[in-house]
Amino acid sequence: MTRSTALLLALTACGEPLPSQDLDLVAVGSTEIALDLATARVEALLLKDCDTGEVIEIPIEETLDLRDPTPLGVPSGLWCDLGVDFGDDPFDGTLHLEGVGGDGRAFDLALDPGVATMGRDVLLEGDEAVLVLEAGPWLAAAGLDQPGDDVSLGPDDADAEALADTLGAHLVLTTPTDGPAIYIDLWPWEPIHFEASADVSFETQGCGGNTTVEPVEPVDDPEADADADGDADTDIDTDTDGDSDVDSGGSSGGSSGSSGCEGNGCGGSSGSSSGCDGSSAGCSGGSTGCSGGASCSGALCSTSGVLPPAVWLVGLIVLRRRRD
Repeated sequence: MTRSTALLLALTACGEPLPSQDLDLVAVGSTEIALDLATARVEALLLKDCDTGEVIEIPIEETLDLRDPTPLGVPSGLWCDLGVDFGDDPFDGTLHLEGVGGDGRAFDLALDPGVATMGRDVLLEGDEAVLVLEAGPWLAAAGLDQPGDDVSLGPDDADAEALADTLGAHLVLTTPTDGPAIYIDLWPWEPIHFEASADVSFETQGCGGNTTVEPVEPVDDPEADADADGDADTDIDTDTDGDSDVDSGGSSGGSSGSSGCEGNGCGGSSGSSSGCDGSSAGCSGGSTGCSGGASCSGALCSTSGVLPPAVWLVGLIVLRRRRD
């Protein structure tokens, strides 16, 4: 548990815990000023209560990558001001920016802004919000969007102190949804997308017991057969009925049976319209399967490639949301 989360759990209003949400801190350049590096040491986030004027301090105490930020927990609601306490480091600075400005002009800035506030009301509505440091117009005000010599500033340089004093005026509150439309091609995150994965298996029930059926591999040439007689079947004659003789009749079943009972069905019954022995499907009176679940002494259910009557599909689909 982070310190900011622990503090939020302790914050109460009229005895009730305050609702909380995520707030990200990012830095964005402009078409004239590109940021290659943006890091900040953040001691705390500050929120000013509109009713009492009290400033609520949410400890962070982390060095954040403003190009790949970490969500920070804050209480939601209407506040009269929002600020960032960058701490104090007069030697090395607490905000470090590197990049390229106008006409390829490189800059390396180490700043010590202390506390920077927006100076206006903010509404945290409970959804994820983003506090944006608009580094493009901020650094452009210092002339870094214009051609010139490379710039390297330390926290005690006069130009660095003047720049740090104006940081709060360039803090803007937005959302991950609205940000890409405002900062076109500059938003530090790729669009959010969804990934799905599935694990699917088939289970059969009926004649022959429970069986797992594997998918059939596709055939490269569906018109190809294994013989050389010129027709589309795999036997050695020239007719198209699928057997090895030269007549046009099939080989399964009796002379008058239409769905294969003698020799390849349920044991010699013939003349039935579907299945054997007058049953609607299956053998010996069974409505599904064979003889109420037996193999019926034939190959229709227990050994043939025909699927048994009941097929069950079992699947697991996992949906994940992530940013690139």
